[in-house]
Amino acid sequence: MTSEGRSTEPSLSPDGRTVVFARTEQIDGKREVDGQVVPALVRYTNIVKKDASGGPETIVLDGLRIRAASGFHVVAWQNGPAISPDGKRLAIVTDAGEGSSDLEVYDLATGKRLSLLSQGSNLADPAWSPDGKTIAVTSYTLGAPRILLVAADGTKADPQKVSADGEYYRPSYSPDGVWIVYTLRHLEAAVR
Repeated sequence: MTSEGRSTEPSLSPDGRTVVFARTEQIDGKREVDGQVVPALVRYTNIVKKDASGGPETIVLDGLRIRAASGFHVVAWQNGPAISPDGKRLAIVTDAGEGSSDLEVYDLATGKRLSLLSQGSNLADPAWSPDGKTIAVTSYTLGAPRILLVAADGTKADPQKVSADGEYYRPSYSPDGVWIVYTLRHLEAAVR
């Protein structure tokens, strides 16, 4: 689908017709955006949508055209786009230059964003539950990774209890929503 090596983290829509992914972009030199000069060598990510059978790409979320409350442009990293089971929303992890990341839900029809976790979070790997009510996400906020379960409406976030020793991340739900599988890295060798 893409060949330049800048596209990562693909997510296929439930009907198999659309792929959404993160694409790293880079600007070399100076560029003027809305009357503001952007400094040399700027990297950011866009969230891009493309028909799975080919065709043109559409930028869903532009990492360069985000404005802070101050009115200035903020370069953003937007990663891990995960399409909801109904195909209407994206769960994304964003970092707009504050040094931490936020978990947001983006409505594809309205363009509205709902912040689920923010203010000092360090997150990655969002994954929707099959019923669309919960998003599992890796949190690095307290150091070692752990998995949080976050209500998709933003009402609560609970740490997922995992009995295995080590660092667990990259959650994914089973099709029936009963199980969460994850990557586990054992730390015994690092402790000795």
